[in-house]
Amino acid sequence: MLDSLIKKGQTQDVGNIANSLVDMVQKIHGSVWKPETFAGLHMIANEPDGKWAHYLQRLIRECAPYLLKTFLTNAAYEGGFRGFQQAQKTPKSMAATFPGLS
Repeated sequence: MLDSLIKKGQTQDVGNIANSLVDMVQKIHGSVWKPETFAGLHMIANEPDGKWAHYLQRLIRECAPYLLKTFLTNAAYEGGFRGFQQAQKTPKSMAATFPGLS
């Protein structure tokens, strides 16, 4: 799936690719993240002249596909799934409050 997104991103509009990526992440992390998070990501993906669209365009076109796939896989698992869930459990288990995590 990531291979096809990266190949398409090298020749097609990044906004469409970003929306596909957000949809894929929503299928995986839909029970973990709030729906507002995905709405915000879709809003960013639908802004073709925004700084994030330009950044993503450069990233896809200038990085080696293997490195990009490895980064996205690691970021999705460590940051999006395991890291987020661990951050949600930590304040509760330590009886502490951390701004932005609660």
